[in-house]
Amino acid sequence: MATVREKMLAIADAIRLRIGRPDLLTLDDMANAITEVYGVGVEDGKISGIEIGKAETMTSWWNTVTIGGTRNAFEYMFQFWDFSYIGGLNCPYVLTPVYAGYMFRSAKGITKITKSQVDFSKIAALNLTFNGCADLEEIEEVYIPTSANSSFNNCSKLKKISRMVIKSDINTTTAFGKGFSGCKALADISIEGTIPNDVNFNDCPLTPKSMKSVINSLKDYSENNTLVYTVTFNNACWTALEADSAAPDGGTWKAYVNSKGWNV
Repeated sequence: MATVREKMLAIADAIRLRIGRPDLLTLDDMANAITEVYGVGVEDGKISGIEIGKAETMTSWWNTVTIGGTRNAFEYMFQFWDFSYIGGLNCPYVLTPVYAGYMFRSAKGITKITKSQVDFSKIAALNLTFNGCADLEEIEEVYIPTSANSSFNNCSKLKKISRMVIKSDINTTTAFGKGFSGCKALADISIEGTIPNDVNFNDCPLTPKSMKSVINSLKDYSENNTLVYTVTFNNACWTALEADSAAPDGGTWKAYVNSKGWNV
């Protein structure tokens, strides 16, 4: 068993190692060093405790907001929020909204919404959901239900929608409305499903690949022999598309869109 002296020497060696002072310590120096080490330990404990407490409080808060992850009605839920105050969209659960009208309208502090954060596959209402979301740059996956009227308006930093799935029950009269007005950075979008009526990307600098995804998703009204609805791209995008490649029928892309029964 170690003697008291041996224990004191071991403590001294540990203190020297901790504070980086290999010189021999006087009794007074030893007392000061012990106080210093103790103070650091207390401060470390406070910081650790605060962080643990914050994490537990945040989890408790999300439990309340999402009803333990079971909530599906999120209308107006985060409208005008600034998520930077809580470290971003950091819910411990995957949010699964069925009703999401105005859900993130004019929210700040979110740059990307991933499908591991929000699962839109069960969505039934998406009106104005992201409208004016100032910092949003990317949406990984979103489903378009009966209507998506003005859902993405004025998302001025939105650059990419990796996967947009148009559900089969989409409303043929109100689908997108002015859904992409003010999306002045939107270049990349990949669409699955059928666009049934007017859609306007005039404000968007879409790439040729994205334009083709939109055009290929337009409902075919060729049998009607009339130009029923309008798809709108800006002139610069049309020019880039025509220069990129010919349409599937070998002609121009504008003529191809007309042949599907659409105005341009």
